[in-house]
Amino acid sequence: MIDVGAGTGAVSQAASPRLGPTGSVLAVDLASEMLAQLRHRLDGHTPPPIMTAVMDAGFLGVRSSTFDVALSGIALQSMPDPQAAVSEMCRVLRQGAHSERRCPPDGGGRKTAMAVARRAS
Repeated sequence: MIDVGAGTGAVSQAASPRLGPTGSVLAVDLASEMLAQLRHRLDGHTPPPIMTAVMDAGFLGVRSSTFDVALSGIALQSMPDPQAAVSEMCRVLRQGAHSERRCPPDGGGRKTAMAVARRAS
């Protein structure tokens, strides 16, 4: 799984237990300081592993067709070109993938933008 615009890793941490014993997460963000906070919080935790990398959401530095799942939480709404980020998320997914945009309500009843790109069943 890739978490695009991961920040301090809330989406990565919530999703990683659902990936099974062989799953892993690549959390990417432009802000290395945010990823450092994620790594600090993960110290001493057991797998599934969450790896981090500084990357631009509009130009992900990974091969095409690499991931089964691509997620982006609230970072998507603050990106200068969210469509480029969603396009990149779809590019890095394995064959048969499609993307969805969801706006789930948060705890305060407001809606938070979230993009989910996942492999079609």
